[in-house]
Formats: sequence, structure tokens, C-alpha cells
Amino acid sequence: MKLLINLFVIVAFFDMFTQLPIITPMAKDLGAAPFVMGLAVAVYSVTNMLGNVLAGRSIDRIGAKKVLTLGLGLTALILLVYTRVKTGQQLVLLRSAHGLTAGLLAPSAFTLMAQLTKAGREGKDMAQSGAVVGTAAILGPAFSGIVGGRLGLSWIFVFVSLLMLACAALAGLVVPGQLHRPGTGGKREEETEGFSFLFKNRSLVNAYIGCFAVTFTLGVVTYVLPLKVQELSLGVAAAGTMISTFGIVAIAVFLLPTNNIFDRYDPQKLTLAGMVIISLSLAVLAVVVDAALIYGAMGIFGLGFAFMFPSMNNIIVRSVAENHRGKAFGLFYALFSLGVIAGSMGVGALNLGLNAAYLFGSGVMFILAVTVGLRVSRVAS
Repeated sequence: MKLLINLFVIVAFFDMFTQLPIITPMAKDLGAAPFVMGLAVAVYSVTNMLGNVLAGRSIDRIGAKKVLTLGLGLTALILLVYTRVKTGQQLVLLRSAHGLTAGLLAPSAFTLMAQLTKAGREGKDMAQSGAVVGTAAILGPAFSGIVGGRLGLSWIFVFVSLLMLACAALAGLVVPGQLHRPGTGGKREEETEGFSFLFKNRSLVNAYIGCFAVTFTLGVVTYVLPLKVQELSLGVAAAGTMISTFGIVAIAVFLLPTNNIFDRYDPQKLTLAGMVIISLSLAVLAVVVDAALIYGAMGIFGLGFAFMFPSMNNIIVRSVAENHRGKAFGLFYALFSLGVIAGSMGVGALNLGLNAAYLFGSGVMFILAVTVGLRVSRVAS
């Protein structure tokens, strides 16, 4: 069953990563203005946040299986509509709907995964799920490049839609309903406060701060790195392989025996260590101009991400009762989307130079790391 849930996780993220390289070219081919092109990219993340929050509420009311099955089915149908889009405005509207339905997937899949984790193995299990996400991040853009280049963009949407439909059928028919049932237990206060009770849990708030921080810096990197590579005349493909380096390093940490650290050490301290490492990597990226050193800095970034992702998910599993994990994961992935938007748009809005942008990202991460460190040490004392 764990293998099947991991399949749902990879499909959820594969859908997103297959579209990263193609939405802007698609909007351009439709004759969209630059503003509409940017809106087609950004609106997905905005509505995805809303989908994450909606998923959180729905999971705890009707169960993760139903939310996952509905999300997969609706997203599959929306993907087919991409093949009929004629204008940039239609693309923006479709991206809005796509982000909303896709937002149902990650919280429900990870809620189901949390139900399968064994006591004492939460960190290791979440690390393996992190490897699945990393695999999707590497395979998704490659799939788009190969299929789009040989068959055309429409076939990317068709293939992913068919994959989603197959997974929707599997989720509906194979996943047992009792794996995660909507809870009615717990404190009455929690049931009446929506999401607010989550912010009363100190370790959970630390995970949320870490989530926003790591995705904020990821937004900075995805915005700045291609421009830096272009400025250094390192070749068109270099930016993609440099970003892939961070994913490969993270996957290695997730899958190798190093993943034992996630159950051996305090996940809050591992999150903090990852934040410091990422802050350091961005500072290095600000000063290096050699391709080999940039690859090395992205590897360091991948190490920090590897420390953080399973640890933050582990905190949720340990800190939140089963009947409220939907809300907890929904808010987590909403912050995941918000961080990417804030990082890329923040750097663009401030009109910073490339090296200054890296230092800005490093500074934000360091300040948030200090905040988490103080919160952790306050509890320890």
C-alpha cells in the first residue's frame, strides 16, 4: 500500500513539474502579452494555495481517500482541456482551475502516507516520500522536453491526464476507506477554530516557518540562476542541470543509509541545520563565477533541503492528531506555494542585481533560521 501511495505522490508532483518548462512557450504561441504570460505561470500557484487549504478542511471532514480521488479525476479532465485552448486569457482561466484541483492532491496523499508510517520510522518514511518528490522534479521536465519535442505540447497533457485517470481509479478501488477516516474525536476547541489551533503548537509553527523559508529561497534560485548562467555564458542547458544537482543530492540523502538520521535526531534541530546550510549555499552562489563551484553550491543547497523536507513532515506526523492532519498538511503545502511566489516575485519587485538577490535570499533564510533556533532553544531551556 505504501508503494501505491508513493505513486500518487509522484503523480501529483509530476503533473506540476511537467508543466514548468512549457506554460510560458505555450502562452507565447497563443499570442499572449508578456503580462498574460507571467499571469499564466503565477495564477497556478495562487489557486494551488487555495486548493491546499480546501483540501485540509475536506480531508478532516470526508477522508483523504475521497479528496485524493476527486482531485485526481478533476485534474485529469482539466488537463484534457489544455488541448482546446485558443487564447492567452483562456489559458489563464484554465491554469486557475488546474491549480485549485491540483491543490487537493499533495495534502491528501501525504495524509494517507502519514497513516502508514510506523512509530520510530516517521522520519525515514517521509525521507523516502521526499525522494519520490525529487524524482518527479527530475523526470517531469525531461518528459515534457522529449514528448513535446517529438509529438507536440498537446500530447504532454494527454499522457499526464491518462496517468491521472488511472491513479484516480486505483485510489477509488484499491485504497481502503479505513486507512484515513474523518475524525470526530479530539478537543472541541480544535474543532471550532479552523486552522488557528495549529499555530498554538510551537514545533508545528517551526515546521511552517521552515517550509516558507526553504520555498522562498527556492523561488529566489529558480528566478536568479538562469539569469546568472546566461550572464556567465555557460550555455542554455547549464541552468537545468544545476537545478537538477540540488535534486540529485537530496534524493541521495533521502535513500542512502543517511536517512537514519531523520529518526535518530530531533526533527526541529535537523530543520534548523538545513536552514543554516541553505543560507550558506546562497551566500556562496552570490560570490562564485566558476561553473564547477556553482554546481557545488547547488549540491550544498540540496543537502540543506534534504535535511529539511522529511524533518518538517515528520514534525507534522508527530505533533498533530490523526483527525487533524488534513488541515496540518493543507496549510503546510499552502505555505510551500506561497514561499515560491514570494521568493521569485519579491526579488523581481525589488529589482535587485543577481548577486544581491542571492544575498537577499540568504539573509531572509538566516533571519528565519535564527527565529527557529531561538524558539527551539527556549523550549529546551
